Amino acid sequence: MVLMEGTSSQTFGLHEGESCLPVESYNQNDFTDDELSKGADLSISEDLSISEDDKILEQSDEKDQKIRELTLELYNERQRCKRRCAAYQEQLHMVLKYVEEHAEHLSRSVQGVVQRVKELESECSDDEA
Repeated sequence: MVLMEGTSSQTFGLHEGESCLPVESYNQNDFTDDELSKGADLSISEDLSISEDDKILEQSDEKDQKIRELTLELYNERQRCKRRCAAYQEQLHMVLKYVEEHAEHLSRSVQGVVQRVKELESECSDDEA
């Protein structure tokens, strides 16, 4: 192995038969790749921004979908509550009607008892006289 030294003060290990060109010192101004890489960084940043916007839109779409689902669920629950309320209301009216009919029946029964008591009192007073 032969050691060679370049102009940049770096030593390279070469096998016999390999040739080496001297390495010049690195100068940023000599390379346009840096400018390209900066442009690439900007385009990557723009791509990230676009993908972030896409993510935001996707999240917004997901949120909108969730809102629609919950709104539908709430609507359905309200409809069930309305039907249940109507059923309870109907049952309550039936119970109240039954109570009213029963109260009228009791009232007639009491009136009949009162009438019978008056008749008995009048018979008793007729018998005493």
